[in-house]
Amino acid sequence: MRVTVPTFHGRVSLLLGVIAGFFLSGFAIYNIILLRDNNIVGNIIIVLVGVVLSAHCFDIFRYYKRHRIVNIQKTETHRIVTKASGNPSRLMCMWNALKIAWDQAPFRAWLIICTLGIVAGVLVNIGMTNLVLLVAIACLGLGMEVANTSIEVLLDIVHPAYSEKVKVVKDLFATVPIFVYSAYVVSWLILVVPSIWQRLV
Repeated sequence: MRVTVPTFHGRVSLLLGVIAGFFLSGFAIYNIILLRDNNIVGNIIIVLVGVVLSAHCFDIFRYYKRHRIVNIQKTETHRIVTKASGNPSRLMCMWNALKIAWDQAPFRAWLIICTLGIVAGVLVNIGMTNLVLLVAIACLGLGMEVANTSIEVLLDIVHPAYSEKVKVVKDLFATVPIFVYSAYVVSWLILVVPSIWQRLV
């Protein structure tokens, strides 16, 4: 899709505007507080100009990012805005998936349990290799939980009415994360519990 913006509204220019605004504000505040410059009115004006510049550039940059605008060119009669085409980035897809999975109670519960288990391993110093193993199993289990949620959503879209076959498929996929979490619990008992016992004894 084609639309059109001045060159100074590019992403790099907007970021430089934000940095310049912060620099102006910081410089003026430094003059007022540390150097005790007598020109307080002038420094206050510089602070206001810097804050307005940073806020304005940041607001435009955020607008471009939200609407996926890559470039805007200005002509004599109109503006041409170029938007990004194709699929969103994988990081954005991952963020959206995690937001949906966070609404599921099992995902939240296992995330808290795995985090506490890993923190306990760090505190008792189980070693880098064992710690990496725990983190890998925890991430695998959370990924399986996301996959299970996606399968449930897909089946609800394809077959919204109640069906025994759909229920069987959901139950089968729901057991996959349980196996991974069982492996995590067993690994935690083997790797962490002995270290905790040694510290207690």
